[in-house]
Amino acid sequence: MKPRSLLLAHRLKDEVLAVVPHRQWVFTIPKRLRVYFRYDREVLGKLCRAAYDTVRDVYGLEVDGDCGIPAMVGAVQTFGDLIHWHSHIHAIVAEGVFTSSGHFVHIPCIWLHRATEIWQDKVFDLLLDACKIDHEVVANMRGWKHSGFSVDFSVCIKAGDHAGMQRLVEYIVRCPFSLGRMIMLSGAGKVFYRAGNPLPTRSRKIKLSISLSLEIPEYDSTFFKKYRMPTILKIEHSISKMRIKNG
Repeated sequence: MKPRSLLLAHRLKDEVLAVVPHRQWVFTIPKRLRVYFRYDREVLGKLCRAAYDTVRDVYGLEVDGDCGIPAMVGAVQTFGDLIHWHSHIHAIVAEGVFTSSGHFVHIPCIWLHRATEIWQDKVFDLLLDACKIDHEVVANMRGWKHSGFSVDFSVCIKAGDHAGMQRLVEYIVRCPFSLGRMIMLSGAGKVFYRAGNPLPTRSRKIKLSISLSLEIPEYDSTFFKKYRMPTILKIEHSISKMRIKNG
């Protein structure tokens, strides 16, 4: 895992990311909706696109939408701290937009509450289009006091902070299971796995083989996507896919 994350960090630094400030965006969805992404990996891949569309619309509130396009590298993560199913998106996003000439427009402050609202709408639209939910479910969930949707972009990586960017890349592509958290193997063959933030109420039994098998992507499946400007990378504005293949 370590060599892969190091190679990816170097590739992003040398070939993809412009030398501008970046932020880590984390997009989460309520438990009520996660099951639809667990059993339909095609919809799971589209969740990353919904995250990019959210970033684009949020920055569009700050500047004229025709003035620039945001750049983002997104990673689909499907596990939580205790290896339970938790589909969400981690993204590295330039802190601003790029014009058609390649000029970077720095936008350090955006509206967090609007980002969450837009993200919620994008996810609802995605699941409605996929016929996973109906409008009755959407209406019910919009009435929840706590929606379960969240967008966080509190982590900032300054321009030129290569060490900080490498740590961030290693974090978003980490494995779901850490050998360092296996603290005991009982005589009965039970594995004790420590949470990142252990609390007494967080102890629970898990079927380790089942939990880990859910993290195996389907053959030729997309797990990493880049959304970028052609003037930065000298390629067309498109989604590039890194694929896992047998052998």
